[in-house]
Amino acid sequence: MPLLGIASNDAANSQLCPSHIDAGKQDAPTNTRIMYLHSDTGRFMEIMEDGTIRGALDTSSRGTLLELQVYGVDELRIKRPNTDMFLAINKYGKPYIKKEQEVSVDTLLFQVIVKEKVAYKNCYGWFLAIRRSGKLKSVRRRSPTSKLPRSAQFVTDFVSKSKI
Repeated sequence: MPLLGIASNDAANSQLCPSHIDAGKQDAPTNTRIMYLHSDTGRFMEIMEDGTIRGALDTSSRGTLLELQVYGVDELRIKRPNTDMFLAINKYGKPYIKKEQEVSVDTLLFQVIVKEKVAYKNCYGWFLAIRRSGKLKSVRRRSPTSKLPRSAQFVTDFVSKSKI
C-alpha cells in the first residue's frame, strides 16, 4: 500500500465536510510521516517559505519535504515540517496555504484515494494536482465515471530520518 499502510475504496467516497468529521480528530493525528509527493507529471509538490505552492523538478529544496498527518482510516493533512503552513483547497478549488492558528477542518483534510497511484481529494470534491509546468492547477472535480488526470496522481516517497 503506497501511503502509511492506508487503503481506501473510492466507491465509498465519503464526504469529509464538517458534518462528517469529528472535530476532536483535528487535535491529534494517529500517525505522521515525512515524505515527498511526486506527481505523475514529473514534479514534486513544494511549499516554499513565502507560502507559494508549486511543483519542483527535484527534491533539492527543503520545501519538497512534506509532513502527512493521518486522521483515522483515509483522511490526512499536508504540512510543511517545522512550520505552521498547511496545504488547503477552498470550496472553489483554489489551493492555498493556511497558518496553524487559522486551521479549519473542512478545508484541510484530504481523503486518500488509492488505485494504482495515490490521489488527494478535499471535502468539496477537488483534487490536488500539478501541471507539467510546475504550477498548481485550479484543481478539477472528478466525475464518478471519468478517469483521474495524471496531474492528480501521486507516488509517495518516504524520507529517511537522516534527510530531515
